[in-house]
Amino acid sequence: FSLSAMKCGWMFSENANYIARIAATGHSGDINTLGVVAAKAALTDGEDYLNQLVAYIDGNHDFVENYVQRNIPLLQYSKSQGTYLAWLDVSPLIDKIGATQQAADANKGRPATARPVTAEMIVQSYLVKEAKVQINAGTSYGLGGEGRMRMNIATSRKTLELALSALATALQRA
Repeated sequence: FSLSAMKCGWMFSENANYIARIAATGHSGDINTLGVVAAKAALTDGEDYLNQLVAYIDGNHDFVENYVQRNIPLLQYSKSQGTYLAWLDVSPLIDKIGATQQAADANKGRPATARPVTAEMIVQSYLVKEAKVQINAGTSYGLGGEGRMRMNIATSRKTLELALSALATALQRA
């Protein structure tokens, strides 16, 4: 229901070790009154909104898929299911800008305990600088994120088109 700003998420587990590990990160089980009211309203009266939202986001996936295929040959996209996140394959862009070598160079001399710089992080910085668009390095989300970037597409089609247009323009210069 897109209620993350309401701070109304909660969790349950019978695994005390798991709960202790979550609590150690600073997360607590606290919820707020507005969050509870919003969650109740969403769960009891939000079906029409949710149906419209799912259809709109599905349309955004189609829009991204078509736009990338037509205009951004350095990216690849396959429509995913059940999420408002687009996972873009940026492998050709990594190769084009030499991001793997740049990441290797950036990691030279870094402490072994430091989080390593990845090719996807180099692409993230490149896209911010060249396209003024921030999308997230897939490696930030764990295994399987190599060669991928995560783009939140739960926005207006106009905003999505502006971001994709900026990416297309920047990558034509790559």
